[in-house]
Amino acid sequence: GQDMHFLIHHDSTRLAGLMQLLFEQRLGNVPLLSPHVALHGSLGWLTATVHGALLVGYGAFMMLRAAGSQRGIAILVAAGLILCAQLLCAYYLNENLFALAMVCFLMWIALDRSERSNREAWGALIVAGLMAGHLVGVRHTSVLFLPGLVAGILWVGSIKAGSVDETARAPNARRM
Repeated sequence: GQDMHFLIHHDSTRLAGLMQLLFEQRLGNVPLLSPHVALHGSLGWLTATVHGALLVGYGAFMMLRAAGSQRGIAILVAAGLILCAQLLCAYYLNENLFALAMVCFLMWIALDRSERSNREAWGALIVAGLMAGHLVGVRHTSVLFLPGLVAGILWVGSIKAGSVDETARAPNARRM
């Protein structure tokens, strides 16, 4: 109860240093922190941070695997991204960390080369559109990742077109 009260209703006149920053960013942080703090009390501050890091790591790992990276390299790069996001950018937990996770998941959707049915393709397109719209609506500078998203879609499209051309040229070739 006391942790939740501090999270939502702390008095800004008694805050100093970085605590004032928390007060100013309360609108972005409270929805991310409050479920964890309500469930776990003071430990919720840690579980929320771990949850955010896992989301970024998993999104980055899946994005890199969809781009064709080997599993070990994808794990190392995802761990490096978590380290950079949390230490260099000081995104221990705020809306920017979850925006980073959403961008990773969007890039995963764009780079995914698995065959989808028509219905699954439309579903992925709708989810990607909703995520992109949410990101740009909440943080307008998120529009800067859209060229990368389009480049990923075009790159995967050219790879798929190239693989279709190769199978058309060699109809009797063995498939591995």
